[in-house]
Amino acid sequence: MLLAISKYLKTGDALAELLPPHRAFLDECYKQGALIFSGPLASKKGGILLAKLATEEEFKALLARDPLVLEKAAQYDIIEFTPSKYDQAFAALVK
Repeated sequence: MLLAISKYLKTGDALAELLPPHRAFLDECYKQGALIFSGPLASKKGGILLAKLATEEEFKALLARDPLVLEKAAQYDIIEFTPSKYDQAFAALVK
C-alpha cells in the first residue's frame, strides 16, 4: 500500500486559494479509483492520502498533477508498506 504525507509550503490566503482546486483534484482521484482516503493533519500543516495504486511511480505521477504541487504549495513524502494485520472490515482493500 502507498501512503503520502503532505507538508504545506504556503500558508494563509496563498494556501486557501488552492484548496478548492486541490479538493477537485482529489474528487477526480476518487472517481478514478486511485484513493482510499484523504484528509488534513490535525496540525493543519499538511495532509494524508492512502492510495490503491500498483506502484510508487504511479502515485508520484498522480501527485505531480495536484494543484498544491503544481503551485509549489505542498510537497509529498510517500511511504510504501505491506499491511500484515488489519481489521476484517478492510480486507477487500488490502488484498
